[in-house]
Order: sequence, then structure tokens, then C-alpha cells
Amino acid sequence: MSDQGNMIWNEDAEKIVIGCVLLNPKIIDRLKATLEPNDFYGHLNKNVFAAMLELSKKDQEIDFRSVYEKLKEKNKSLSKQRGILVEIGTYTDFAVTSAAVDHHAKTVKSYSVRRELQKRAMELAAMSRDLTIPIEDVVSTTSQTIMDVSNMYHSSHEKPKVLVDVVSSIIDDVAQNKPTRTIKAGFSGIEFPVGLVSCIAGRPANGKSIVGLNAATNAAEAGHHVLYYTIEDSAENMTRRILSRKADISTKEIERADVGYEEMQRLSKTIQTFAGQKFYFIGDEKDSIDVNWIRDYSYTHQAKHGQIDMIVVDYLQLLDFDAKLSEVQALNNAMRTLKSVARRLNCAVVIMSQIVKDNSGQNCPEPPTIGQLKGSGMIFEISKYILTVHYRYGYTQEAEDENMVRLACVKNSNGITDAWFSHCNYSRMMVGDRVDDAPPPSQGWQTRYDGDY
Repeated sequence: MSDQGNMIWNEDAEKIVIGCVLLNPKIIDRLKATLEPNDFYGHLNKNVFAAMLELSKKDQEIDFRSVYEKLKEKNKSLSKQRGILVEIGTYTDFAVTSAAVDHHAKTVKSYSVRRELQKRAMELAAMSRDLTIPIEDVVSTTSQTIMDVSNMYHSSHEKPKVLVDVVSSIIDDVAQNKPTRTIKAGFSGIEFPVGLVSCIAGRPANGKSIVGLNAATNAAEAGHHVLYYTIEDSAENMTRRILSRKADISTKEIERADVGYEEMQRLSKTIQTFAGQKFYFIGDEKDSIDVNWIRDYSYTHQAKHGQIDMIVVDYLQLLDFDAKLSEVQALNNAMRTLKSVARRLNCAVVIMSQIVKDNSGQNCPEPPTIGQLKGSGMIFEISKYILTVHYRYGYTQEAEDENMVRLACVKNSNGITDAWFSHCNYSRMMVGDRVDDAPPPSQGWQTRYDGDY
């Protein structure tokens, strides 16, 4: 943040926005509804953005030279400054730091609104000291000022949707056989909605990561673009799990390099199945990551590599949070940010979350409840789909439970439903299909499955 003449402004944000447009001129169409030249405080920044808008209106190319020529045409004194073309060229260096142009455009606008408040506050202060002005006029002007500044901000960010337009859009989609976009997890009954946040919750070592990694790999196999954020485990360990599933070889055998000829053949063939998949492990080599870093990295990744379909965060409580905030406040902020990422990138965001520790200690044969979600308030409110995972064998050590993991959908967009079970080959990281004849949770546990995993 810079402070010149007591007027605050964010120089970096202004240069980032301009630099992004120079690298990708199509971005200017998004910015028209948010920014205008007067929102920029830097004199050159203001004139450069005005030149870009004018070039855009005339469908002319936006690049260093065309912007410079437009500056010469509109502002001869500015164009005579030495090195002006070189200075414009340096703006792209700022764009490299982040492609989240919408985020920085909002920052530019917020500083513009703050400067306007500063100016209006000084005017109102002078007016209040002038005793010749009736108090009624002072109060009326103050009210109008607050309304003007509020409109200045909300008009650029709030885009109300008219009911009839939304209805028309939905009916058109139905008529054209265009269903609401979801990302299938690869096992029946589970589809993660695009533009929203979903949650996979469970106690430690109960299979959260197995279910999430299953869903991510299944989505990638189906041709979806997937980002998998984790600092809990390494990309190598998680990939061994994927290979175990694909080649039907235990992870221990892969870790020890203890495989026979046929098993080695199966492992070698798996390489072909991953060719062309857009699956990225991110963060596993970092000591810590926070939700803002995830946001900015995702925005940058999509700008460079194309539409992201699914983001998986493993897991929520491992993120680095602001030490000044309580755990609940930090989780609330994280959930709101991830919701914004899902909506802005138009992708499905799936988070893994811990279940709060209960008093049962090691004796936890019963599945967790929705009320045991750690920081459950905001997680429950924002997540449109919540699955709980329970690995009974970890508590009973009974052989019949060894390859059974209970998956319960405890919330979906239509409300709470605790109604179905699934099975899982835990050692092969394979989540199976739905067990349709399983009893509901109130009637006990489905302990046996005779089908293929």
C-alpha cells in the first residue's frame, strides 16, 4: 500500500491489473463492469487503463505499442516523458506474480472507494463546522454521501439476477438436455457439484484421504482437470496407493520393490493409463500452505493450463491459519475463501476434514455424527455435500470388518440424509459401489459384502 498526500492506494494491484490485460487482452471485457480509469490513482496507470478501454471499444489490438500510440493521441504531455514505453512494458512483470486479476481488480476498486470516503469525509467535516449551514442540510448531505459511496462500490460488484432470466436459463438447459454440471466420484451415488464446496469427514486413519484420492483419480480418468493439495503426505506415497489400486498389488510390495515378473508387467502397463491425464499434486513439498495461497495458485494455474474441474484439499485443519484468529474464525474464513474459489473458477472443491475427538477413546465402533465435525458450523453451512467415513476395523480388529468402510451421506443439497453404506478394499485404496441392501444406520452396521471390490 502507498500513501501519497494522505491518499491511500495499492500500486502493485494497479500494475498487476494492467499487466494482466497486456498479457491477455480478453481480460478487459471482465474488468469493464468493475473498474473505470478514475479508480486508478497512479497518473500513468489511469491513462493507460483509459487507453485500453478505448482500444477495446473500437475492437483494436491492445499491446504495448497500441497503448503508447493512444497515449500520444490523447495526452501529448504524458507521451513526451522519456522511457514511458519501457515503463509500460515493465507492468507484465507484476502480472507474473498472480493471474488472479479479478481479485486485484477488486483491490483497486476498494482503494478507490476508500479514497472517495476520505475526500467526502473532509468535505463533510468542513460543512459541519460551517454554522451558517442548517443542520438539516448537513444531515441530508451526509446521508446522500453515504448512499453515493455505497452505490459506487456495490454497482461494480453486485450483479443481481432477475428471476425471469434465471428461469429462462434453466428451462433452456433442460430443453437442450444440459444437466447441472457435477464431477462424478467414480462410485454410484456420489457426484460433487461444480461451483460449490463438498466435504469428506472422518476420524484420523479412517480413510478420508483414501476416499478423496479415489474420487480425484476417478475424475482424472474421466478426463477432468484435477488439483490435489496436500501437506499431509508426499506425492510419491499417494501415487503408490494409486498404483496399488491400478495394478492390484499391495503398497507394501511396491514400497519394498518386492514384485514378481507378472506384477512388474502390470505396473509397467499402468503408465499408459495415466498418459494425458491432468492430475496435479500440489504442496506436498512445502512445510505449510494457507487458504489464500491455494486461492492464488489455483487462479494462476487455471490461467496457464485451462479450466480446472476439481480441487481437493487434504485436509482443512492442516492449513496454516492466522495466529490472531481463533480456530473457529480461521475455519470460517477458510471455508468462505474456498467457496469463492469454487464459484469463481466454476469447479468442484472437495475438502477433507477431521472429526472432533470424543470421549470414547479407541473404542469408536460407531460411525461419527454430523455434530462431531471439527468447526462444524461453517463447514456444515457452506458444504453442499458432506460424507462421513468410518473404518470400523480400526476399532474392532474383527476380520470381517477389515475391508469395509462406511460412507454415509449426511448432507446433500436437499437436506440431511443418513441412508446408505459403501464398501472399500482398504489395502488397495479402492472404494467400491453402493451396497443397496444395507440397513440404515439406526439398525446397525453392514458387516459383510460378497461382491468384487
